[in-house]
Amino acid sequence: PDVYGKVSRYSKVRIRAQDIDGRFFRVTAEGFLARVFQHEIDHTNGIVFIDRIKDDPDTFFRLREDGHLDKLNYEKDIRDNSILW
Repeated sequence: PDVYGKVSRYSKVRIRAQDIDGRFFRVTAEGFLARVFQHEIDHTNGIVFIDRIKDDPDTFFRLREDGHLDKLNYEKDIRDNSILW
């Protein structure tokens, strides 16, 4: 709870998918839509954001009420956090 992470994503992706009738098609997405596709594909593969950033102590943040992010101290707030791991 209350832990956010900056996950690196490609800015452009090309995806091969299959429709409900089994026909394959391709989609190219850029910007925010490319991020959304990558995020959702991660979920279909059982990957959550913490899996993407767990080895990078500089990517953990807490969201303040004013909408800004405060960097968390990895050793103090993250490393031994039993809720995350």
